[in-house]
Amino acid sequence: MVGVFFRLKLALIRNGLRGSPLRVAGFAVVASWAGVVALLSFSLLAHPPADPSNRADLPVAAFALVFLGWVVLPVIGYGLDETLDPSRLALLPLRRRQLMTGLFVASSVGVGPVATLLGLSGAVPGYGREPGGWAVVAAAVAVEFVLCVTGARAVTTALSRALRSRRGRDAWLVALPLFLLVTSLLALAARPLGPRAPNQAASQLVGVLRWLPPGFAGHAVHLAEQGRLGAALLDLIVPAATALGLVLGWMRNLERLAHSSEPVARRRGSTLQARPDTVLGLFPAGWPFPRDRRGAVAAKDLRYLWRDPMLRAQRGMTLIFAVGAVASVALVPRLQGPEAVLNAAAFAWLFSLNAVNQFAADRAAYWMQVAAPGDPRDDLVGKNLAGALLYGALFLLVAPAIAALSGGWAYLPLAACLVVGLFGISFGVGNVASVRLPIPMPDSSTNLWAARGDQGCGTGLVMQLVFALNVALAAPVGALVFAGVRFWRPLLWAAGGFALAYGLLVYRTGLRLAAGWLRGHQPELLENLSPRQAA
Repeated sequence: MVGVFFRLKLALIRNGLRGSPLRVAGFAVVASWAGVVALLSFSLLAHPPADPSNRADLPVAAFALVFLGWVVLPVIGYGLDETLDPSRLALLPLRRRQLMTGLFVASSVGVGPVATLLGLSGAVPGYGREPGGWAVVAAAVAVEFVLCVTGARAVTTALSRALRSRRGRDAWLVALPLFLLVTSLLALAARPLGPRAPNQAASQLVGVLRWLPPGFAGHAVHLAEQGRLGAALLDLIVPAATALGLVLGWMRNLERLAHSSEPVARRRGSTLQARPDTVLGLFPAGWPFPRDRRGAVAAKDLRYLWRDPMLRAQRGMTLIFAVGAVASVALVPRLQGPEAVLNAAAFAWLFSLNAVNQFAADRAAYWMQVAAPGDPRDDLVGKNLAGALLYGALFLLVAPAIAALSGGWAYLPLAACLVVGLFGISFGVGNVASVRLPIPMPDSSTNLWAARGDQGCGTGLVMQLVFALNVALAAPVGALVFAGVRFWRPLLWAAGGFALAYGLLVYRTGLRLAAGWLRGHQPELLENLSPRQAA
């Protein structure tokens, strides 16, 4: 069964790259980046520092960082592989052990797992110099790899199960920002250290990581170098037992997901007795946008952002970064100048780059907009209005908070002009990318952060290209702001007017190009968003 899943995963990756130069190029780019990171990690562990303290801390910190990346990155949005979703294997005559073994093997195949193994393997020549020590170090690397794979799968599956209920989603959105606030307060309390504060803080942090499961594996590497093989093997018991517990939790949550359905929200009342213009409740009270096709698309997109579990989780992470941006200004004195308010515009602009894929959540439901009469240009305008409202609210949350910390209230009007102009650039570029390079959002019943194995590389390449184009187009605005802050302050106000005019020009150009193509190619866009393409 192991060989069957291994060959199946390879076939899925190979077939996903056929007939799509974009996916092939994206796979090559991602593999190249992963290879560079893996080689750097291998070199760092293969040539550890000579200082005894740093030599002991390096594997602990490296193993903990790798495990954190495996657990956190899928939740932030990079996703896991959806091609072997357990719900698609539920009808096959597989025993529980066969299913879990096959899923683990499939999870271990890909660019990320290979890069992880290659990077961690540098500990074998770097620390396995004592007789028999190389075998213990290799065992520590293997235990760490198993811990990473099972941890990533167990966490995302557990969170997916929790977020299938409205209470779980709300608790998730509240708990993570609170966690970040507590972390920031702890960092603030640890600031008044001596001149060796960075080294002391790093040593203290490694001392804490030492008692976590990946820290035990990293410490076992150091013990193996010293020839204390028995103590090293004892240290490996903790991460091995943790990996076993994660496997059991992963298995239990998979079974519950396979035999349960998402709770259905209770109805607030009979819609048959409602007025005709409020039957669906699409337009809330005080709706700021027109009640036409543009406003309807904007209202629909905002409803998706609030109700779709995956999108709600992403918005929660956006809120975390917003709180972190404000906390960084509060913690770092050199960021507390009045000009720091201008960073709020750049912060909101970075998140508005999500406009690159505005039709992702529509999936096959886009057929309703294809069948509806009217100009598809209004669909793009409606999505832009929803995005502007969302990211504008983020700006209104961050900018006044930074102004209160830095005293830069006078810079708020300029920051508002800059963010409007930058939004015009990101939405102008995003409109073209959304219709020409659409990527449907996966619909996984067991992992809200699932990403298709054959689309992840293409998605990464598209995001990199669009980000580079956005940066190039926004460079003139950034250059004016930089010159105004460093050399001549009147340039800042010229930058505000220039950003508004320049952003409007880029937006109108992008909207015209995207709408002109979409008017004659709506069926092609629907086909790219259909389940047949995403399955």
